[in-house]
Amino acid sequence: MTRSALIAGRVVIVTGAGRGVGRGIALLAATEGAKVVVNDLGTSASGVGGDVSVAQQVVNEIRAAGGEAVANTESVGTGMPRTGWCSRPARPLGEWMRW
Repeated sequence: MTRSALIAGRVVIVTGAGRGVGRGIALLAATEGAKVVVNDLGTSASGVGGDVSVAQQVVNEIRAAGGEAVANTESVGTGMPRTGWCSRPARPLGEWMRW
């Protein structure tokens, strides 16, 4: 499969990436050579709870296929997260950023 020059080597943040359409987008972005931040709260279908394993499962799948990914479980529902995870990324995400 040919990689897209548009996103290859770039960081792509996919919200809701633990399941459904978001998961598909995250997997496709990784296939195209992007470094993927798999963002998902891991809540139940009713919006209750939180489970990092939902995002981590997608990260594991991307890594198993030779891609690069990190899991993130912060909410983006109210705008920029208070912890600033996007502006002050932790390793290994921080190593990917070229501001």
